[in-house]
Amino acid sequence: MPRKPGSVNRHIGCRIRKRRLEVVMSQERLGGLLGITFQQLQKYENGTNRISAERLHYVAHILNVPFEYFIEGAPAPEKPDSAS
Repeated sequence: MPRKPGSVNRHIGCRIRKRRLEVVMSQERLGGLLGITFQQLQKYENGTNRISAERLHYVAHILNVPFEYFIEGAPAPEKPDSAS
């Protein structure tokens, strides 16, 4: 069964997208600066894929915001499913 994006991942992705649009930068441009495809950036922005702390730190540098910008207002992490 496919996993749905976690609320924290969705929040961080929304904040990336919001800031990218504020500085009028395309997904292609930001993806290029990060060394990834725009499709991968879309997955980060949608919360489908998790972004590493190191890459998020680099995104913060590129978009000229503090790292904490992406975490501000994030919901409490969801408890992982214990379906093991």
